Amino acid sequence: MNRNAVRQKLERCPTEIGISVRQSPEYAGLLNLPGMSPAADISSNLTGQTPEHCFAESLRVFREMKAEGEQARTLRAWAEYELEEGHSEEGTKMLRRARDIFFRLGTALEVHTTDLLLEKLACE
Repeated sequence: MNRNAVRQKLERCPTEIGISVRQSPEYAGLLNLPGMSPAADISSNLTGQTPEHCFAESLRVFREMKAEGEQARTLRAWAEYELEEGHSEEGTKMLRRARDIFFRLGTALEVHTTDLLLEKLACE
């Protein structure tokens, strides 16, 4: 997806702000868009920031929007990153937090997906 397409998508749907930061820091510079309240506090240049910073920023945007499902997805994605980096304790805590949110929201498929990740950790 080219930068103009990403910018247009962000202009149409503010939820894409948090998703874009979570998935690809290279798009973060596009987030300083006029009239988009969640983007107002986001640095216009997140490119080159650490993955942890991008996950934290994504989580902040979703908290501001009160988008709990997206908060949980961000926590799960961040947990997977932490686990890949060898930070099993932090990754496990994040997975459990994500699972708790999914459970409270009644999203059975998301709970199941997160449970599979937790079960995989238990077997390692």
